[in-house]
Amino acid sequence: MRKNYPIRLTTITPVCIGTGQKLSPYADYIIDEDSKKIFYIDQALVKRKIAEKLNLIDEYVHGVSTGMDNNRSKFNLYKFLKAKLNIDVYTQHQLQLDCEAQGNKELCTIIKNAGIYPYIPGSSIKGAIKTALLYDWIINSKDGRSWLQRFVSALLQNRDDKEMWTKLENELEQALSLFERLHVTDSTQLNDDDMIVIETKRIHIGTGEFTIPQVWEAILEEKQIEFHLGIPYTNLSLVDLIECINRFSQDNNQKELMLLNKFGTVFKDKYPEDYTDLVTFYEQINYDIQQSQNKTAYLRIGSGKGYYFNSIAVAVANYEEGKYFSAFLKKYGKGYKFKNPHKFPVTRPIDMSSFKPLGWVKFEVID
Repeated sequence: MRKNYPIRLTTITPVCIGTGQKLSPYADYIIDEDSKKIFYIDQALVKRKIAEKLNLIDEYVHGVSTGMDNNRSKFNLYKFLKAKLNIDVYTQHQLQLDCEAQGNKELCTIIKNAGIYPYIPGSSIKGAIKTALLYDWIINSKDGRSWLQRFVSALLQNRDDKEMWTKLENELEQALSLFERLHVTDSTQLNDDDMIVIETKRIHIGTGEFTIPQVWEAILEEKQIEFHLGIPYTNLSLVDLIECINRFSQDNNQKELMLLNKFGTVFKDKYPEDYTDLVTFYEQINYDIQQSQNKTAYLRIGSGKGYYFNSIAVAVANYEEGKYFSAFLKKYGKGYKFKNPHKFPVTRPIDMSSFKPLGWVKFEVID
């Protein structure tokens, strides 16, 4: 048995629950930078038109697959569709969205009903909540603290002891299974005009420079949807759950603020406005959590959450002032060499239009 609660979710920053699929600028969409709009190609219409002009198939396939036309020039999808197939994408399209991105980059898509109406899957919400609960178990329960002590000891002394690691991993899985009985429904769906296409870049916390641009569909900030949360009749109450989520978010925010303060001197000097905006955002979330009085929870979901929205990573980073974090990265850092493990990771994904981290949402119980 469980008690069910209707929850209102409000997006604080753009939210991207990715499908793992990408759309091509040479086949799937056209961006009009003047109007800041993106137009999705009506593929069914294109297929019908191509079927009427079979002599154009090879030219079209070559263009969309290579990005080049038959003259080795960059393939212009809009001109091809307009001149060769009599399709004006600006008036004949599958979907039109506001767009803050530029250039010809692959577009990462988010989960939508019928390919148009965005929503947030219950599995994404549940996964984020379970991560917060596992973090709370590690740092606040007797069994969790014991596990963490043995885990960091193994990092230093038993790095190749397979039996030890298997035992530790099994204990962690068993703890995580305690939260599996949480039940979270898919959210209600939004409309297509509740989406936007954004460009994200990774900001270097030390220098303020940007790298690795990506283009994403995203749910706009300040959009509201609802879902139902079922909590089993155990020792976990709704207030406990909210406290766990908020404590996890605050600890992550404090980590971000510490890193920006300690290593962001060049960033602050070169881009003082951007630096201040980012610091102010994290401080505002912490303030909102403090004012919530255990009635509202703040959490990050979806793509771009960042490395520290990971139960074990932030627990080890905070444990005994992070003196075991270097050993943690040696085992779990995928072979990378870190000049200074204590400021890892050095970059963060940021929405370039709002200059905010992705994925922040607010949960409120509906009375």
